[in-house]
Amino acid sequence: MSGIFSCKMIRGTGRGLPILIISGQIPRTKPADITYSPPWPANPANSVGADARSITFVPGLDGVRGISIALVLGCHAGLPYMTGGNVGVQVFFLCSSCGISRILLAEYESNATIDFVGFYWRSVLRIVLRMVGVCLALCAVAPFLMIPYSALVKELAVTLTFISDYTCGRASIPMYLAPTWSLSMEEQFDMLWPACALALLATQRSRRIVAILLTVAIAVALWGVYRFETTANVMSVYDAFVCRADAMMFGCVLAFASDQRLIQIGRWWPAAIGILAFTTAFTEWNGASRLFGGMTLDFIAAAVLVAAASVRNNPGFSLFLESVPMRWLGRISYSVYLWHWPPLFIMYANGVRGAALLLTIPFGLIFGAASYFLIERHALKLKPLTSRWARIPTALVVPTSFMLGVLFVLPRFHP
Repeated sequence: MSGIFSCKMIRGTGRGLPILIISGQIPRTKPADITYSPPWPANPANSVGADARSITFVPGLDGVRGISIALVLGCHAGLPYMTGGNVGVQVFFLCSSCGISRILLAEYESNATIDFVGFYWRSVLRIVLRMVGVCLALCAVAPFLMIPYSALVKELAVTLTFISDYTCGRASIPMYLAPTWSLSMEEQFDMLWPACALALLATQRSRRIVAILLTVAIAVALWGVYRFETTANVMSVYDAFVCRADAMMFGCVLAFASDQRLIQIGRWWPAAIGILAFTTAFTEWNGASRLFGGMTLDFIAAAVLVAAASVRNNPGFSLFLESVPMRWLGRISYSVYLWHWPPLFIMYANGVRGAALLLTIPFGLIFGAASYFLIERHALKLKPLTSRWARIPTALVVPTSFMLGVLFVLPRFHP
């Protein structure tokens, strides 16, 4: 398998120290001077997920994503006992980071490397195209909605530079594109995690990797508590990547778990459903206890659901997650999440409440499905067809845009 700008470990001929080399191509066979051993034992019973990651695509994860978007839609539409439905975002973060980590680890096991350009290219196709589509639609209807030009420019600037997770809480920008705060967080995770994963895998100690990830998760959670105690703007904490990355770290930890461990965790899926049902129905999504108390329970419950979906050892639950409606909803969840919000915001801004908000659910499903099946599904096929050299500038779009946003756009929004 060949790749561009890939990293591999080579043992130097001088002092025998491992050094990191960036090369243009990975040889199909490992020459004698390349030393590679997996960071987990050869015994499958003790390996960190080697058997679980043999199939990087897990059908049940689409079903978990379906659950997450259903919770969010119900919360935004004001359905009874759905006030804490934003727990779906927590589930989504954990599910997404686990799936991404499984792919990276499977690639590392096969090639002793991670193809950064290929990963960033897939990230652009997975997230950026969806964001661009909604941005173009907003530009088309802006004159009819009488959106001021300056407001439209701000919306597009923070969205297309992937910093809306910081500006959404600071200045309520974007408004029509508010859901992009979580997708911006996804892109920031995608920018950082491949290099971090490669560095962690180089340690060749699975327990050390898990300990580091859990330490980072705890540190992020404590930082969120500190920020909450020192700021009056709760949303600036809720929407910020540096305060919410703990859920993603939990997902990365699951990717290192063996099937035996996942089976043990997944057996608790009925309790996980109960926890999510309770936090969804009886907690306020913007309360202090919800942010830094209930979220911990959400992480644990979401981890149990992802574990149960990964090993598929619970026939009834797996049958539900892998059913056609749940998998279909999970596949279009990104698009539905983006498309349901603009009409919802317009209704909110005009004082519309009650049952009328339910109209935003079919709107999001229809336009989200259309976006996925007419555009995104076909765009994803560009991965094996596009020249590897053509992928490089495309893969650099997100990091470049983010740096421009941090340097020139974010300073315009004061905390």
